Amino acid sequence: MHPNSYFTRTFNYWSSRGIPGPKPVVLLGTIWQVFTKSIPELSMHNYQLYGKVYGVFFGTRPMLVVADPELIKEINIRDFHNFVDHNDIKTGDPLQDRSLFNLMGDEWKAMRSVISPTFSSGKMRAMHPIITDCVHRLDQYLETKAINGDELDVKRAMGNLTMDVIASCAFGTQIDTHNDHKTHEFVENARQVIRGNWRIWLVLTIPAMFPKLMDYIKISSLSPSVETFFRSAVSISTIIARRKSEINSGKHKDYLQLILNAQNRSADNSEDQDIDDLNEHIFGTTDALNDQKSRKVDMTDDDVLASSFLFLVAGYETTATLLSHLIYELSVNEKCQQRLYEEINAFDGNYSYESIARMPFALMEAKTAVAHLITKYRFKRTANTAVPLKYKKFEFMLTTGDIHIGIEKR
Repeated sequence: MHPNSYFTRTFNYWSSRGIPGPKPVVLLGTIWQVFTKSIPELSMHNYQLYGKVYGVFFGTRPMLVVADPELIKEINIRDFHNFVDHNDIKTGDPLQDRSLFNLMGDEWKAMRSVISPTFSSGKMRAMHPIITDCVHRLDQYLETKAINGDELDVKRAMGNLTMDVIASCAFGTQIDTHNDHKTHEFVENARQVIRGNWRIWLVLTIPAMFPKLMDYIKISSLSPSVETFFRSAVSISTIIARRKSEINSGKHKDYLQLILNAQNRSADNSEDQDIDDLNEHIFGTTDALNDQKSRKVDMTDDDVLASSFLFLVAGYETTATLLSHLIYELSVNEKCQQRLYEEINAFDGNYSYESIARMPFALMEAKTAVAHLITKYRFKRTANTAVPLKYKKFEFMLTTGDIHIGIEKR
């Protein structure tokens, strides 16, 4: 077979089935598109051009992109048992390979049965004071900014808040990224995880072009310095070992302790389930998971660290971006800001988990932070507030330039 024919052998897969999509090129498939637009712009461009369902190529591998809400619901809930596995990409690094996102089959089912209960409403309620403490530190930082009349770099401030929460909940480490410059190393290493680099592109493109090659070469998407940092951040010889040796480990109510507790019990977490557990509403139920309830899940320290690391990867940039965009929208829509201020102010300062839980779930985390801030500060546009926001190429959510707004005390 001619080499060119080998690398294009699947390129008629979608066209022969009447499914539209961008034209693939040799080796890259349709990955070439990410070099032309930012991910949000590219997603909207393809949606407008090809509709709610279209085909792309990850190298030679055909993949279907679905933008139809009802079909997405079927895939993620009703027919989820048919779509459990992600792409099988092994890097040789336990920090990544042992995370829930990269596990497959029975390993994924068993690990998920351990991790899912840690996000029940009862467990989240227990972690609420930790989040509130982090918001109070942000409050002090914003008050200084408001008194001095300084502009606020929203993305950095929300990123610092998110990092404080993740460090406290997932890594058992209290930091103050707003005021303690010595802790900026935690934030900088986290940003390196999120931002694109040549290692990530290799991990993504090599399996696309040469699927079997990853079985022989091990390439981590993390630089050695970043991996070393996070292994030391939750050092097996310090925090994890100390937690395990404590007689009263129940005093810790963070995510790290919940995962450590899971090491010492089976996958059957029924005794810890909360009556008002929200997991069924979020994930749905599958018979496949029920089959795992009697299985003993042997979690290693690498599994614990991988779970905390996934907490960082999945939660840092996404949450910081959500909060940044929320505050940005409030700054350019003062009527909405005033309406939200009045709504939250009706709670008369009682921002307990129960009061927040009565708000729509999709905005719960956002309102947890905003509820503390909107009653004290007014956000407004300045000359440096870009409208509309633009996104960086090759990045998923990072904006071009920072998000700057004005802040003043009410």
